[in-house]
Amino acid sequence: YPRVAAIGGCTIHNAMLNNIGGLRQTFDNLAQMFNDRSWARDNMQSFYELLERNLYLTPPNP
Repeated sequence: YPRVAAIGGCTIHNAMLNNIGGLRQTFDNLAQMFNDRSWARDNMQSFYELLERNLYLTPPNP
């Protein structure tokens, strides 16, 4: 995955993918807050599946 520019670096990035991505209530609350069902967990699941199959980066150069 690409590196992230945040306090905590890649640890923060990975935590966001692994923890928040799995919380149905988090996304459903966002959908309710914004009155926009596109934020609902069922709709966001496809984006997490795309991240799991991230193939657009080249292999590391030893």
